[in-house]
Amino acid sequence: MGGPCAPYAQSQRSAIYEEALRRLAAAGRLFPCRLSRKDLQAMASAPHGAEEAPYPASLRPRELAPGWFEEICSVGGSAAAVRFRVDERPVSFLDRVQGPVTERVDLAVGDFVLKRRDGLWAYQLAAVVDDLAMEIDDVVRGADLLASTARQIQLIEALGATPPAYAHVPLMVNARGEKLSKRDRGLTLRSLREAGVAPTAVAGYLAFALGLLDRSEPCRPADLVPLFAWERIGRADWVLPEDLAGELRA
Repeated sequence: MGGPCAPYAQSQRSAIYEEALRRLAAAGRLFPCRLSRKDLQAMASAPHGAEEAPYPASLRPRELAPGWFEEICSVGGSAAAVRFRVDERPVSFLDRVQGPVTERVDLAVGDFVLKRRDGLWAYQLAAVVDDLAMEIDDVVRGADLLASTARQIQLIEALGATPPAYAHVPLMVNARGEKLSKRDRGLTLRSLREAGVAPTAVAGYLAFALGLLDRSEPCRPADLVPLFAWERIGRADWVLPEDLAGELRA
């Protein structure tokens, strides 16, 4: 509640996102797109290794109709998504865990959506605008979001800001190599607590999984501060044993 950057619920920050979108539109970095994902898949001329083919630059409109942005932002406006016109150049950054990363956003995903056809804000825009508004200088998140970073750097630079430092840490996965999720009823802290596992045992196991401890042994998070170094964090995903609760109680 409250705080210098309130409101913190993204559902209450629409006006902030729209202002950022307006700045990008004024800079000529946006355009409307009325094609659905199904339309784009049908237009792809060859199979693509990614989840979907990159949005081709040939689909960018040559001219934008006057007032197109106001029409989309208005209540009852035309059903169109708003896409970001990406730079056709490589984006390079040094990830504190993954090392040097270079990506061509135009070749990997192409012009990407910032506001969906149904009016919902895309993750890429919300994450960037929130980080800038809250003056975040270190972004630490799962390695599954590494592919988003080059896109977000282009957005940050288009908004005239400096990108933060990034660290993408490995994921914890089940025996099938799938990341844990509530939808799939993955392992939870609540289930470990109910199984009688001590909090210090969980903290020690997590530190061991990251590479901060040589073996899994009970500890408090504060005990790990002197041991922390980005260089010690591994890059490979960590496979959880099927009976982690049993191992931590032993």
